[in-house]
Amino acid sequence: MTKQKNSISGWVTSKDENDVIVALENNKKLQHFDNNDMSSLVEVLGMWRIYLGVSKEPTAEEFVIIAQFVQQNYPMITLEEIRLAVNLSMLSQLDVDNKTYYDTFSVAYVTRILNAYLEYRKKVINDVLERKEITEQKLLLSVSSTPSITEMRQDMVDIIQMEYDHFKQHDEIKDSMGIVYKFLYRTKRLKIDQTDIDAALEYGRKHARASLDEQTKSIKELMEIDVEMMSKERKTKLENLTKQHARKFCVKKLFYSINISELVASIKEEEFSEKK
Repeated sequence: MTKQKNSISGWVTSKDENDVIVALENNKKLQHFDNNDMSSLVEVLGMWRIYLGVSKEPTAEEFVIIAQFVQQNYPMITLEEIRLAVNLSMLSQLDVDNKTYYDTFSVAYVTRILNAYLEYRKKVINDVLERKEITEQKLLLSVSSTPSITEMRQDMVDIIQMEYDHFKQHDEIKDSMGIVYKFLYRTKRLKIDQTDIDAALEYGRKHARASLDEQTKSIKELMEIDVEMMSKERKTKLENLTKQHARKFCVKKLFYSINISELVASIKEEEFSEKK
């Protein structure tokens, strides 16, 4: 298989991650399926029903209706991903009830499994992208050798482009170390007024609480903890996460409105001199 441009396969560290990336990359998405492709989708759905041991077989017309529903509502998924979702669900590796009801293979069942797979895929991709980002940012910040201004500019262009590509695909900003935000703000490409600040802080508080609540839940499930100490740590973490998410909000708002090619082309080497 030819490695596609902007592939993240080079940063996978497990078979599970590789399975997702291989199924996603270089394969036709359902939105581009023709009649022959749709026949393949129907075949996969038929195989899925057999795996489940459902005795009540849908009619050919019902299989077509289910296939059309899947194509219309999951246009960005690939047939290989559906096969992977089937396999993962049968192995109970998705966070979802794998039972069918009333001994039927239905749209409701297929939707439940595919939604669980998309959550699984999102976590895998986020883990791989974070690993990629950290690796690239460590290279950028490495003190083992002093990069030239030309190299620093190109590194920044690559990081911003990578962040933008992730945003376009997932409608979210990673930028875990704040490098993109800090550069865009420092160079006045990211202009923020009081309205932006208020909106960003509201967004930041909301997402910080949700993120911290999930972390806290996981910790409580694993061990007994000092509630008072956790409350103090929570306050500090909440402040840091609020700031992090608020910055992501600002970058996301900018990405909605800019032409990425024009932005990266506007980045000049002089912006990386020591005085800057």
